[in-house]
Amino acid sequence: MDIDISQADQLLTTARALREDMDLLRPVPRSVIVECAKIAIQAPAGTPLPTEHFLIVEEAGKKQLIANLYREACYPFLDKLDSQLDDNDPQTVETRKKFQSLRWQADIFEQIPALVFALKNGRVESTETFPQASFYGSIMPVAWSFILALRARGLGACWMSLLITKERQVAEILGIPGDVTQAAMFPVGYYKTNLQSSAVRALALEQLHWDTWGTHDQ
Repeated sequence: MDIDISQADQLLTTARALREDMDLLRPVPRSVIVECAKIAIQAPAGTPLPTEHFLIVEEAGKKQLIANLYREACYPFLDKLDSQLDDNDPQTVETRKKFQSLRWQADIFEQIPALVFALKNGRVESTETFPQASFYGSIMPVAWSFILALRARGLGACWMSLLITKERQVAEILGIPGDVTQAAMFPVGYYKTNLQSSAVRALALEQLHWDTWGTHDQ
């Protein structure tokens, strides 16, 4: 099978976190979400058993309740981070722009067309690395494949984990059993603009290690 590398690279490098560029007035068809979920479930996993789930929230009342919970978690979190910034640091301006974007998203949270939760059967209560890596190692590829499938169809999402601090309250609202883990939540909507360029990021030499940590020579 031949894959167009240029198109694949464009998909991978332009799947940006969707916030202010989300079209809040354009509904997301259920058929599109189902299509993306079917693609996502093909992601590589350590077990063939169906343990991953998507829970899609469209109902206005439930979105409002979840939005309230998210704001309870988000605003204090951003305020704390902002208080730790150094006004003399040149990066502070850019960091505060990101905070403003996150705050905007929290402000309009209930207006987001669809909220998609990535769930997985079971719980990881251990602090040991292996059980955590094994557990999340199967849901993360599925979740990322879902985002890429959305991107290929003109939609976007934003990987969010802060709402997990309100996991029990969210579970009560959505009827999620106690033995099911909320791995991530994605606000989903259409992009208002057609993204063509990748983010301004570069892989630093120090981020590549050859054979031994700290060995950077190519």
